[in-house]
Amino acid sequence: MTMMVKMLSARQLLPTVVLLMAVATFFSYWTYLDRASVQKQKVWLSSSFGSLQHDDASVGLSDAIIQDDQRNMRSLLFPEQHIYRPAQTIRQQWNVTTAPATPDGVKRIVYMINGLFPGPTIEARSGDELEIEVHNLADTSEGISIHWHGLAMQGANEMDGVVGLTQCAIGTGQSYIYRFRISETQHGTFWYHAHSGVQLADGLYGGLIIHKPSSDSTTATTADSYDREQLLLIGDWYHRPAQDVLARYQDYSSFGNEPSPDSLLINGRGYFACSMTVPANPVDCRLVQAPNVTLYGQRTRLRVVNTGALAGFTLAIPHSAAQMRVLEVDGGGSVVDSPVAASVGILYPGERMDVVIERPASDDKAASLVVALDRENMHLKNFALTRTQSFHLGWHNSLISASSAIEPATTATTAHFNLADAKGAVQDGAVPLMTAQKAVVYTRVEILASHGNVPLGVVNRTSWLVDEPAAPPLLALDRSRWPHMRRPGETPPLGQAVRDVPWFEQTGKDEWMDLVVNNLDEKGHPFHLHGFSFFVVASWRSPAASYDAFNPFEHAAPVGGPMNTATPLRKDTVYVPRMGYVVLRFQLDNAGLWLLHCHMLWHHAAGMGMALQVGPAASLQTQQKAGAMCVS
Repeated sequence: MTMMVKMLSARQLLPTVVLLMAVATFFSYWTYLDRASVQKQKVWLSSSFGSLQHDDASVGLSDAIIQDDQRNMRSLLFPEQHIYRPAQTIRQQWNVTTAPATPDGVKRIVYMINGLFPGPTIEARSGDELEIEVHNLADTSEGISIHWHGLAMQGANEMDGVVGLTQCAIGTGQSYIYRFRISETQHGTFWYHAHSGVQLADGLYGGLIIHKPSSDSTTATTADSYDREQLLLIGDWYHRPAQDVLARYQDYSSFGNEPSPDSLLINGRGYFACSMTVPANPVDCRLVQAPNVTLYGQRTRLRVVNTGALAGFTLAIPHSAAQMRVLEVDGGGSVVDSPVAASVGILYPGERMDVVIERPASDDKAASLVVALDRENMHLKNFALTRTQSFHLGWHNSLISASSAIEPATTATTAHFNLADAKGAVQDGAVPLMTAQKAVVYTRVEILASHGNVPLGVVNRTSWLVDEPAAPPLLALDRSRWPHMRRPGETPPLGQAVRDVPWFEQTGKDEWMDLVVNNLDEKGHPFHLHGFSFFVVASWRSPAASYDAFNPFEHAAPVGGPMNTATPLRKDTVYVPRMGYVVLRFQLDNAGLWLLHCHMLWHHAAGMGMALQVGPAASLQTQQKAGAMCVS
């Protein structure tokens, strides 16, 4: 495996916990899904186009309603078809292609899966096994891969989908089968997306919903009951191919300013004012009407995913009696004491939130769903971008269930609920007061003359970039073939600098660690950790212009106050404030090689990522699986 390594300086990390710097660059039209194979497996999928099969006794939806949703937002979910059945294997075959589409009226090439953009929504239950056979029929020289964002991938490290780290890219004309079992303890809102190149920004993504099983079909109605579940994939959108956008960012003339998006999409649809285009950036544009968002019930659970490459967003229902309340974040992290609010945010790239939207029966006024993109990383103003966009919000009044008779929850009300203030539901003693292992990292985007004055994402002043997607990944290699890797105390070859082996030891059954992520930038970074969920026990942003990083080995206590082990949020993607830090506490219960990286696509593509080795080195069998299809 050939890797281009930019070593800016060496930093000796602590001998008990050392980190490996390894980064892999990231990287409509709707037709039938392969329904024959779906029916053969007796799997109910919300991604089929046309008349979906469903259990009429439990769904309560007419074919006309389902077809209307399929023609528009494809947002309906069907938990009742999964939560009462036993665990099973869900098999799908995906044909990944590229084709022209006009998601917001502007024609461009997008990725499609079985003709769908976004890709088909996978619905499953905890304990299910997924077997997804991916055929790469796309016109791309990079190859592709799929990452299952938020899933632990316990015992399936090689299926995590990270090119350069856990697999090589699936080349054009090649196929690869992702096969893994969902943990019995995992449920919530997840998603899948490309983890090769920057194809995420070209539309290679889709929803992944894991329902919590139930042993009883008679469920008591409560304040958290709802009529339906729906999925909204919301994110910024670029009219240029993602590689072109990245090239502009990685040019010295960008001065490190991230490329501002042109538009935003909800479930692959949006609208753009063609009159805002300029001669310098011509596009093939036709005026389209803003899509409607229809809620199928008076009280609806919305599973919301930020699929964007750059911007966070706030969701609002202004000037309406309808209000929202947050139930969960990321993959099932419960939120307590969440107020009823007219707007909720900010949700950053890679993050998810589940909200219940309720409309009083007496309210018959027109309403709008407003999405406002956050401007923190938009220093380059795009005059064609409408940063705040409004979508007509309608209700299908025929779908009113027993939950409609429930009195509203007796919670506080507020105009806006800041997700940064959310509190997690944690059982007493679930989060330890101390951890045996600790690690600290420092991250920022640097512009250096030695690097051509182009933006470079660094962690502990080191950046790694994969330059051969088809070459064997690190997981496929014997550790002796990793650059400068050896055990503590081992004598390095003559003339070679000493570098400790990058791993966290699993010394006990209940081993926990703290990972401190310091952000030295004047911009925030949403960081995602593969293979784990974590408790955010501290988050701090310096109020001053200067910044003192938190190092648990040097400071007795964090400047932002004591650790919160009583009500921390459980997440897998977390916003690290500008000039601030977060402390992530998690259990070392998942051996493997896992990526930690910024989920702003341009930052990750510029090198902002690192890998954590947890537990023993990969077995020979895992190495062989990770190296399948690779060019030696």
